[in-house]
Amino acid sequence: MINFAKYRATYFLFSLGLIVAGLAALFLGPGLSFSIEFSSGAAVDATFVNPTPQEHVDEAIDSLGYEGAVVQGFGDREYFLRLPLAEQSERQQLDVRNALEEFAGPLQGYSFDLVSPAVARETVRNGLIAVLIAVVGILGYIVYAFRSIRHPFRYGIAAIIALVHDIAVAFAVAGLFMLVGSQWLHLEISSMFLVGVLTLLGYSINDTIVVFDRIRENILRDTNRDIVATANYSIMESMGRSINTSFTTLVVLLALFLLGPVTIRDFLFVMIIGVVSGTYSSIFTASQVIVSWETRSFGKIPFIGGGRGGSTPTAAPSVSTS
Repeated sequence: MINFAKYRATYFLFSLGLIVAGLAALFLGPGLSFSIEFSSGAAVDATFVNPTPQEHVDEAIDSLGYEGAVVQGFGDREYFLRLPLAEQSERQQLDVRNALEEFAGPLQGYSFDLVSPAVARETVRNGLIAVLIAVVGILGYIVYAFRSIRHPFRYGIAAIIALVHDIAVAFAVAGLFMLVGSQWLHLEISSMFLVGVLTLLGYSINDTIVVFDRIRENILRDTNRDIVATANYSIMESMGRSINTSFTTLVVLLALFLLGPVTIRDFLFVMIIGVVSGTYSSIFTASQVIVSWETRSFGKIPFIGGGRGGSTPTAAPSVSTS
């Protein structure tokens, strides 16, 4: 049987390194901008009758004197524009349309949406409340579901640590992507990005609970086996199911990301990272936090071998991944 707990400090350091590198790229590189829903401003979708170079669209926006405008093209006829609010916002819709038609050509489709600063602040507040409610609800459920074994609260905290890990990894990978691949895909913190984060929470906690449930069953089945052997055996039992489920989900998400509408790509990007990170964290983060906590080995975890986590686990019966 593989002794996963033996190298748990390596898993922790790998996650920490990825998160630190990604967050550094997030703050030092182009980073993630806030969409209109979270920062206020005007969102414009413009579709031209004829193929139109982005340079012409840029000229149209420059002629209006907007600072910090974002122009994103999808193909050679469809463009998305994010603009700051004008002093005379009631005229902004007409001014933008006239400038686009003058510099870039006739329009086939045009939509213009304004979000005020007050609405943006309300959206941010509601998003944070939604995440907080989800985290508290998950913690309460796990503590209740694992009340049949000692220290159920530890399992709840370990699950929350795994969730924080997955959210941090999603932002970190987004930061790294914007540093090296922003010319292929423009990511921003939008309502779809937030929906992706909330969906990621649910997907990640499902994987974690599968592993924790195996640990609980094996603790109740054999009280003489130590937590290191129990965790290793439980991971072996559940790993096949977790990887198979994640792989099939990942195939669908990648197909949608490559072939689906661009309006949901922020959501799909977060979910693709979340599926991979959630599978990893359920095995190499959440369960290893439990092992470290139960063996009281925080602060003295071996990097390679040694210590309680590096000892040879108690023998376990043959593993079934069904």
